[in-house]
Amino acid sequence: MRFLDPRRPRRAKLTAEEQEERLLPYSDTLPLNAPSFVSYNKQVLGLRGLISTASRLESTTLLFSWGVDLQFTRLAPAKGFDSLDDDFNYGLLVVALVALGVASVFMHWYTKSAILKSKWQ
Repeated sequence: MRFLDPRRPRRAKLTAEEQEERLLPYSDTLPLNAPSFVSYNKQVLGLRGLISTASRLESTTLLFSWGVDLQFTRLAPAKGFDSLDDDFNYGLLVVALVALGVASVFMHWYTKSAILKSKWQ
């Protein structure tokens, strides 16, 4: 989005204030990020069609394109933000859930006893 900012200065040298705002100098062409393309650096010749379908993973889709060549890829626009890493600490997750469960039971008991105590006063 920084490349589309209308406040980009036309001069190559930025002032300190513009650098602080993280503005980029104006350029008449936008840079292309090759990994953002579905087929990366390969071209599907004579493209005749595309089929896109949902996968069982959230925010992931499967894309098949055909023509002279065939290409199949899995797309995850959110970069797998909803997937756990291989080194995820499941033990800590279990300890945290047990601690929250115990705290919930304790607070339920404490609240009931405080309500009963206030009714007797």
